[in-house]
Amino acid sequence: MPKVIPAKAVIASAILASVSGIAVAESRLQDIPVSVAVVTGEQLNQHGVNSLADLVAGGIPSLNILPSFENSSTLNLVIRGIGGTINSQATGDPGVGVFIDGVYRGRSQGLAMDFVDLERIEVLRGPQGTLYGRNTLGGAVNIVSKKPSGEFSLDQKFGYGGEYSQFTSITHIDTPKAGIFSAKLSYLLNESDGWVKNPDSEAGGSVDRNNFWLEDNEGLRVALNFDISDAFEIDYIYDDSSISSTAPLFPINSGRQEVFSEGVGLPISDADDKGHNLTMEWRFNDSLSIRSISSYRKLDTDGVAGFVETGLLIQNQEQEQYSQELEINGSLMDGSFKYVAGVNYFDEEVKLKERLQTVVLGAAITEGTSDVDSISYYAQATLAVLDAVELTVGIREYSDKKRINSFLRLATETNRFVEIDDDHTDYNVALSVALSDTFVPYVSYSTGYKSGGASLTGFRPIGASPQSSFQPYDSESVETYELGFNGRIGESVDISAAAFLSEYKDRQVEIIDPDLVFQSNIVNATEDTDISGAELDINFRPFDGVVIGFAYSYLEANVDTVSAPSEGFVARSPRHSGNVTFDYRIAKLDIGTLSMHANYVGSDGYTAFGNTHNEIQDARSLFNARF
Repeated sequence: MPKVIPAKAVIASAILASVSGIAVAESRLQDIPVSVAVVTGEQLNQHGVNSLADLVAGGIPSLNILPSFENSSTLNLVIRGIGGTINSQATGDPGVGVFIDGVYRGRSQGLAMDFVDLERIEVLRGPQGTLYGRNTLGGAVNIVSKKPSGEFSLDQKFGYGGEYSQFTSITHIDTPKAGIFSAKLSYLLNESDGWVKNPDSEAGGSVDRNNFWLEDNEGLRVALNFDISDAFEIDYIYDDSSISSTAPLFPINSGRQEVFSEGVGLPISDADDKGHNLTMEWRFNDSLSIRSISSYRKLDTDGVAGFVETGLLIQNQEQEQYSQELEINGSLMDGSFKYVAGVNYFDEEVKLKERLQTVVLGAAITEGTSDVDSISYYAQATLAVLDAVELTVGIREYSDKKRINSFLRLATETNRFVEIDDDHTDYNVALSVALSDTFVPYVSYSTGYKSGGASLTGFRPIGASPQSSFQPYDSESVETYELGFNGRIGESVDISAAAFLSEYKDRQVEIIDPDLVFQSNIVNATEDTDISGAELDINFRPFDGVVIGFAYSYLEANVDTVSAPSEGFVARSPRHSGNVTFDYRIAKLDIGTLSMHANYVGSDGYTAFGNTHNEIQDARSLFNARF
């Protein structure tokens, strides 16, 4: 997917951000009419952030990341109160798009994998339908890996934490450039016994008894670069990761728990994820380039949920996806007119097999498939109307086809299928005015869209047949109006702020069977939802080597009418959240640089899950300090 708003070179530069105490030194944020946070891999490493799962609420304003109730490696990303539906539904799509090296990740399973070789993360807040495509209503998270350097280097990192028997090893090997060819090999191993103890973890039984939040990750990444000429370059990436984890412990009792109240059966879930990525770029001159991104990925997950031997959900999902994007990026009129345009094709096949083991049903099997065929065309241009005024206009046309087959539902044959055709158009219009070289306010209107589907693992109301309960749900959409500014005060203070109002239509919500909490249907809310909020980022450099940061976000969600229990639940995000950071470069020594990094992150309580089991995440705070 294209990663420019509107010019890729701007995003590629370091942009003002405050992320869990991470301050980016150089600021070009005033050039971009969008609310965005960017942080480098080195800064994440300095603050002990090893994966997306480590980014707690308040770390990046308006971003919240929640693990699945099945296992801690499956993540639901929420930006500005908009996220995805239940991860175990093979037809439920995310509401925040995750892109790794330009490739969209269709499923949320395995997203908690540790970063293998990270260069930076870009978090774009608000709908990104025009440039990033479908399923980016809340925003987009773009993860960029490092390219081979062309110079020999060996980098090895070890970590050990005694209390949770955690061991980490990360290895990077760069090869010297040989002609047009260079390569980089990265290997990661991360093991932990889990940081909430299951008191009967040593006991036997029909179900394995492990600690909560256990993880055993292994990842391999091979990056090849072919620098054929100044005008033509090829990058190939192969990655292969495996994740074993147990379920997280949600707050059943108030406060932090180091030991669960009683021993429970807690099996291990597995996810194997691998893929190929081929990127080719032609640079004809400084004002015209063409890029092609081809990708194939395969994901195989075995998820286990349930804390008792008599109530278990064992689910296998096999997913394959292929995507192809061709994009042209350029400028005219001495850079006064910048444009990006392209076409994207995405194909996904998901096979679902679920075994629900309960005292009442015994072993009840559910089986089904979901096939997606999507093509979209997009274009966005920025015109410098005057020296200080820029107008950006974008559009994207989609044609999405999804076929969902239900073969078995809770051991009852269904043999039904649903075909869903979604044709949709997204827009983006933004106007920015440079009141000075260091202060740029902007106003924007943007839209986003998430495709519809049908609930393969849904329950049926009392008296209804399995066939009658297999009903499709419609796509959902959002329109966002945003007002903000990016600027600098003197040479020492960078500041950005945004206020927004989102109108959320046909919101997809989950209705959970009160008798079988592992079973849910996805339906559309009958009333529209308004979500409003504000974000503020400030970085202050009082003198060389010291950066003090402050970030805050406010979120409010309103539903006019509540006609079903699930419709009262909207945002899996706190109303108030933020952080205060302190970075101090103490001294430059012969063996390296001695630095101190400290941050405080806090957030309100919020509903972690809705519907019939309303787990409340208590208000929380986290203090982190490192030398």
